[in-house]
Amino acid sequence: MMADTITHLSAVPALLMAGVLFGVFLIAGVGIAWLFDGYRRRIPQAVLAGRLDARVAESKEQLTDLEGKISAARQILGELDKNKAEAEFWADRVARSMQDWKEMGDRRAELERLQEEVRQAVEVAAEKRDEFTKLEREIEEARQRLGDSQRRIDIIETVTQSKKAELEAVQSEIERNRPECEDARRTLKEAEEARQHVQRLSGELDDFVHRIEATRVELETLEGTRDTLRSEVDKGKKEADKLQKLIDERALELKAITEKRDERGGQIRRAEARLAALEAEKDEHKHSGSDAQKALVLGELRKVPDCLTGPNWTRPLGKRDEISCLENVGKRLEAQGLHFSRRVILAFHTALKINEISPMTVLAGISGTGKSQLPRLYAEAMGIHFLQVPVQPRWDSPQDLMGFYNYIERRYRATDLARALVHLDQYNWNKESEPWRDRMMLVLLDEMNLARVEYYFSEFLSRLEMRPSVGEERESTRRMSAEIPIDVPGESDKDRDTWRVYPGHRIVFAGTMNEDESTQSLSDKVLDRSNLLRFPKPRELREQSGGSSSSIASSGFLEWSRWNEWVRPFSRQEEWSNDLKHHIAKLNDICEGAGRAFGHRMGQAIAAYVVNYPQRGMPVPLADQVEMRVLPKLRGLDVGLDTSRVCIDALARFARDDLTDEELGDAIEQARNDSQDRGGLFVWPGFQRESADFS
Repeated sequence: MMADTITHLSAVPALLMAGVLFGVFLIAGVGIAWLFDGYRRRIPQAVLAGRLDARVAESKEQLTDLEGKISAARQILGELDKNKAEAEFWADRVARSMQDWKEMGDRRAELERLQEEVRQAVEVAAEKRDEFTKLEREIEEARQRLGDSQRRIDIIETVTQSKKAELEAVQSEIERNRPECEDARRTLKEAEEARQHVQRLSGELDDFVHRIEATRVELETLEGTRDTLRSEVDKGKKEADKLQKLIDERALELKAITEKRDERGGQIRRAEARLAALEAEKDEHKHSGSDAQKALVLGELRKVPDCLTGPNWTRPLGKRDEISCLENVGKRLEAQGLHFSRRVILAFHTALKINEISPMTVLAGISGTGKSQLPRLYAEAMGIHFLQVPVQPRWDSPQDLMGFYNYIERRYRATDLARALVHLDQYNWNKESEPWRDRMMLVLLDEMNLARVEYYFSEFLSRLEMRPSVGEERESTRRMSAEIPIDVPGESDKDRDTWRVYPGHRIVFAGTMNEDESTQSLSDKVLDRSNLLRFPKPRELREQSGGSSSSIASSGFLEWSRWNEWVRPFSRQEEWSNDLKHHIAKLNDICEGAGRAFGHRMGQAIAAYVVNYPQRGMPVPLADQVEMRVLPKLRGLDVGLDTSRVCIDALARFARDDLTDEELGDAIEQARNDSQDRGGLFVWPGFQRESADFS
């Protein structure tokens, strides 16, 4: 029996070991839950949801294992209860055995020892029961916390799914609103441009307010002046009354003077008779020596100007083709340290060739770019006489160009231009023009806009425009409207008619103009009849050579007949291609959009330039005409207006797409942007091309 008791008591350590293992697993579960909660706080939602799913599965497995261990622990408790019952049974047996022990004195000590062991086993069993009870409570709490964790996991999964749905909705909303965002960006950009425009307008408004304030101050000053004048008028009335009295007094004196006048009447009549006799004597002397008088009056006109005698050309240049002559011009310019591209030389030469339809070529730009040197050296290299006429700021009439009749000296004071025209006019001045029958002359009006061009050159320009074609110049009736009369008063009508000069096509005209605050702008009349070449700021500053280049100058004069062979008259419109007509019409439509359409004259001039360009092909000369004629015509357009922007942008596209000229298209857009920054009015400043030559 004692052996059975000892066998049952040996199960107690196993029960203790099971309790210890249960506690370890419980602590591990709590630690895993704590770690899970910490990771959940640091990991993003999307990653956290995935990890939570894994942790939940792992916790479920641990819970299953734990439930198995709890079941095993319950079995152990059952066995413990069974052992307790057996222990009570054996305690009873021990009690009876003790009775027997008492009776069996020799075995009492052994029974006491066994009793103590049983007592200790019962105490240990009680302690283990308490530990198992506590462990059950902890397991229940862990199960509750696990349930709470499961609920939180479910909530997190729900929130995650909701956030995913919201994210997908937001992404779809972004995709749906993306066009509106792009429109909003464009609207914002337009609003920024409008804001800048408003700022400019605000600046202009401030200037206008300042001007109004200045005008108000000036008005107050004028009102003060008015009051002063009123007081002076009142004072003047008083003085007028005094003067009236004085007049009455002087009337009496006048009566006395009248009486004296009557006395002198006889003397006056005798003086008139004497004057009539002197006039008759003057007329007789005049008719007896009209040739001498005519020679005296027009002597200066017959004097040969230095521009015709300067180059000692005794023979014609000979049969040289147009391109070789232009190459000689380029060499002449390079020898003087002037670097003009081949395209500029061709443009200037072609503009002079079409003087029948465009009688003026204007070279504009900043000072010191070689505008005056180009015509002079061109003429020297080509074999053309050159006359430079410096324009003065005080010029205000055609007399400043041609000269005038001096009433005191009773002779005509002629200018070099008038004398040159006389000696190149074979129709009205046959004798004077004989030595220069087949010569040409280039006239340069230097700094032509120092004075108002309309005052001194407008009438002259109209005469040039009315010249008949080259083959019709011999008919005097056709030349009449283009001839310039030499104004000499006091001569007979017959003589007056012969004193005229015809500026023929052998004389080509150019002008230079600096664009600064001291100069006048050209009128639309002048621009419409001119080719305008602009010379912008040079890309690189170079030193001009002062060496001699006489070896490159022409060895003879260029015959007018040779020049005329190079010219294709604008009247021969059958040479115009349909493609050229189409492009000119397209240019006119573009200009019409901004209210700057051009007429027949300008259209013919553009076409004449294209067909007279030495190098055949349309894009290059037509691009020149966009620069020289169309863009200057747009001066003053408000680039803030839609119509102006559309016109300028269309011109840029025309240059790129139709003329394949990217540089010109970029320059047009740059001019538009610069004009917008400088006040909003379009100005074409010209541009310098990247390449030196343009083939």
